[in-house]
Amino acid sequence: MVYKRLSLLMVLVLVLSSLGMISYARTEFPDLPSQHWAYSAVMDLVDDGTVNGFEDGEFKPDKTVSRAEFVKMIGKSAIKRDSDFSDISQSHWGYDYIMYSQLEGSGNVFDPDSAITRDTCLNLIWKRNGSQSSYVAPSIITNQSSDKEAAAWGYASGLMIGDDGLNLRLADSLTRAEAAILIVRARQNAQNTEKTSFAGTVSEQLLEVVFNSMDIFNGVTYDAGKSVTNGEMARAALLLSFESPNIKYKALPDTLFVHDYAKDYYTVFSECIDEGKISEQHIDAPATIEDTLTALVYYSIKRSNSIVKYGSTGNFYTDVDKPGSQMADICLTYAFENGIRLFADNTIGADKPITHKEIACLILQLDNLIGLKTEYTTENKAGRPINNNSKIRNNLFDYPSNSSDYAYILDGLPNEVYQTPFAQSIGNLPKTVYDFAKEYNVIFTNMLAEISKKIQEQSGAVIQFTFYTSLICNNGNGATLRVKCEIHNNENKALLSQIFSNDGFEQIAPEAGTVLFLDIITGQQLTDVYLATNTVSVEQIVYKQ
Repeated sequence: MVYKRLSLLMVLVLVLSSLGMISYARTEFPDLPSQHWAYSAVMDLVDDGTVNGFEDGEFKPDKTVSRAEFVKMIGKSAIKRDSDFSDISQSHWGYDYIMYSQLEGSGNVFDPDSAITRDTCLNLIWKRNGSQSSYVAPSIITNQSSDKEAAAWGYASGLMIGDDGLNLRLADSLTRAEAAILIVRARQNAQNTEKTSFAGTVSEQLLEVVFNSMDIFNGVTYDAGKSVTNGEMARAALLLSFESPNIKYKALPDTLFVHDYAKDYYTVFSECIDEGKISEQHIDAPATIEDTLTALVYYSIKRSNSIVKYGSTGNFYTDVDKPGSQMADICLTYAFENGIRLFADNTIGADKPITHKEIACLILQLDNLIGLKTEYTTENKAGRPINNNSKIRNNLFDYPSNSSDYAYILDGLPNEVYQTPFAQSIGNLPKTVYDFAKEYNVIFTNMLAEISKKIQEQSGAVIQFTFYTSLICNNGNGATLRVKCEIHNNENKALLSQIFSNDGFEQIAPEAGTVLFLDIITGQQLTDVYLATNTVSVEQIVYKQ
């Protein structure tokens, strides 16, 4: 009897073992190989029934997701909309998902078949996760979204950080593969308490470009972990302000010690940080993040060509004990209230020695807030030239292929401006004459002002030129300036060929508001403080908008 029971038990074990060896074929898609960047996320959602493929057996990972498709992928919430959308019948395949989605439409229209944007996806997932408002991200991130709290949550939680840790592409549509990644990340982040910091996420390549584009460390190139001394930091802050090696120093005490950076150090620490820190030992000590941020904010505001609102005090980072001066208080409050952040909380690493990486992070954010480059115009007010702030382009994916030819690439200028060969170029790269252009910008701007005056006298057209120090090259017989020209008034209907005295130009009359980019040849070397216009010619229309 015992043997019989043992036999039955062994048979049962063998049966169960054989059942465990039965394998079920996992759904695979011919257009989604296992090496695909979204493979794991897609297959997780396929396995749990969240998504499936199409009738032809493909998944179509690059297909754009519609609003209706995304709310089906994300699943139903517990909250149902009170009333139907006018364009969604109860027989629509996505009716229940839409009604329980918490996704609003435009008025009473849901627009189910239009492509959903990354911004809409982010806001919906944030809402479905409780609309949390305790997350911290810099304003350069949050200002990209229609809902700043949603953007802060999405970034700090790691849900949406962009390909470069900066540009979230929120206006873009979403592919099925991207949607799968987003949904899986959202599920994982629900259990993840670790927060994403800006300094730890933004692309090293972007930080290197920003650091080198500013060139405020006397040609020193980017080295992420390299620290700087207080003296080096002070010189950099002044170079940022003056955009030229010709720094104008304030009155200095006769007792000031001798050091390569003594003038810079004394000027910066007495003007905005803390005069009590000044000593021969401190100048060579590592600069802290707090002091560097203070100096960068102060001189960014000081160099601005437009009004910057500042002056509040007493509202700064939680790890700042007490600013060393009222101006330091003002600068740190400005930085904090305007969303300059390094970490995923309200600290700044105040006493930590600053590195190139953190300097680049701060400059990137200040440039986004204020614009740290100058464009020189021929307009003036009360006899003073009107110049504008401009910003470095911070999306490397949009850079022209020849970006290395230039000292930096500006935001807002079309790539044609950079990629079109300069008129009468002899192969000299614009970046090789950038320092020269900065030093003599007034001479070039005055020359352009004279040209615009002559144009108005001869054709009646009222124009404004804008000179960029990064868009000039040596042509062997002077310089070629690539400038922006805005037509303010052309009531006489003067033709382009008449306005610019070039018969090769189009025989059309540009309307007011037309913007052109032109190549202007000086026809002479710069040997004095004045460039005569009798040898100047407009050689090429590079771009017209």
